[in-house]
Amino acid sequence: MNPIRTALLLAGTLSLGLVGCDRCDETPVAAAAAAALPAGAKTVIFSVDGMSCGGCASAVDTKVGKVAGVLGCEVSLEERRATVQMTADGSPTEVEEAIRSLGYTVEPETGNPAS
Repeated sequence: MNPIRTALLLAGTLSLGLVGCDRCDETPVAAAAAAALPAGAKTVIFSVDGMSCGGCASAVDTKVGKVAGVLGCEVSLEERRATVQMTADGSPTEVEEAIRSLGYTVEPETGNPAS
């Protein structure tokens, strides 16, 4: 795991109170708390449709966290949004592809570096 992501996870976590659903089978994990980003890092926000439970949000968080260049991810089931912190050379397109591979509809929000 990326050492910066590990630090973000250790800095503080938020329990999601996860419940399984028929769409996802990922093991629930806690979301990383917001922390100061390294110089040159960027935050990209994605609209994510199709999530129906905390397990879905956890699956998105886990999958996005494995994308090269991702420093942290916060997924909001209620807002249907993933906020992703990434290095300057991180690829928003790869994040989109990772989320789509789980079966969700995803688009970068207007005004992002990804759009």
